[in-house]
Amino acid sequence: RVAEVVRVQDTFGRFGGEEFALLLPCTPLDDAMRVAEKIRHTIGDTPVDVQGVSVPVTASVGGAAARTGVPAYEVLINEADAALYSAKRQGRNRSIAFS
Repeated sequence: RVAEVVRVQDTFGRFGGEEFALLLPCTPLDDAMRVAEKIRHTIGDTPVDVQGVSVPVTASVGGAAARTGVPAYEVLINEADAALYSAKRQGRNRSIAFS
């Protein structure tokens, strides 16, 4: 269902064990965070069936935006990761942008 939210030019995939990354080219951070919220709600609205039991799923999201003077993608990944952990510390199941 996440595929219904992302555009053709976006890239979505597994980044780590339980982490995923979504690259939204030419997208301002505010717009990207709206997409993150749509995805978070889509995930929350789609419980997983485990041996006949409906298990609710939530997602925490961290976002960061490319900008002049930050050429290395590693910096953006670290910023998004910091925002993700901020979302987790603030109670999980939320989207936080790096600031």
